[in-house]
Amino acid sequence: MAFDLIGRDVTEEGAIMRSNTAYRSAISVAVGSGLFVVWGMAALGVVGVITLILGKHKAEYSSVFEIMGLTGMFASLFAGSAWLFLSASAQQNRADSASRL
Repeated sequence: MAFDLIGRDVTEEGAIMRSNTAYRSAISVAVGSGLFVVWGMAALGVVGVITLILGKHKAEYSSVFEIMGLTGMFASLFAGSAWLFLSASAQQNRADSASRL
């Protein structure tokens, strides 16, 4: 009985969220950003190994600005995802308020 109620609630909530374009967009951006971070970290590991093998880690220039730029890019992707989740939540709250009237 308890599982039936929980399953029904989850199913109804899932149906509502799947119909919300902002929510689906937020999920897409969040998952895409996460996969991009993982891919970037893997690429960074490969490049780091090659850099150490070739001795390029002793170069006189610094890549601080490049690192800050990448960090800013990832932060903006996740902030965009958060904004989309906020928008989806606001739409859901408006729909819930309208259905109570």
